[in-house]
Amino acid sequence: MFENTYQLLWLAATLVNGLVAGFMIGYALLLGRFLSWMMQFSKRAEVRSAYVMFRQTHGRPGVILVYVLGALQTLLGITFIVFSLTKGENMGIAVVAGLSGVLWQAVYLFSGFGSAEKRVIGDTLEPDEKSIQDFTRLNVPLHIIFAAISFIAFVLLLILPFRV
Repeated sequence: MFENTYQLLWLAATLVNGLVAGFMIGYALLLGRFLSWMMQFSKRAEVRSAYVMFRQTHGRPGVILVYVLGALQTLLGITFIVFSLTKGENMGIAVVAGLSGVLWQAVYLFSGFGSAEKRVIGDTLEPDEKSIQDFTRLNVPLHIIFAAISFIAFVLLLILPFRV
């Protein structure tokens, strides 16, 4: 029973890390660059109102999915760490891979990007110039970092079954 649960946790954690890495790469390459460019060089009020409306209507399922995947990545990662420590195997990889969700979400919150993003594209109030500058400066680089963190965790989890 324990071994089957461990294997299911490994599979779920691997899949979720791969999905999060893919989403973050896609965001960094496409949507993130587009939003940063629009906020730097376009009519900000129109862009913001359109994006806020999109997030609240047609884009809502995608926004919810990103939050669910982030939460799953964190919960599965921590649970996988506990099971790996209990099993006494692959503890280093389990800790590194298991903390990936916690790590990128901590960077998101403590870098100030989360609040800048909320003020720029997640809020109906007009953002201040500093928030717009922080958003456009950090948006793509941080999402590349988030993708790298999740991708490293994904690769580490993928190689676990092949360790001797």
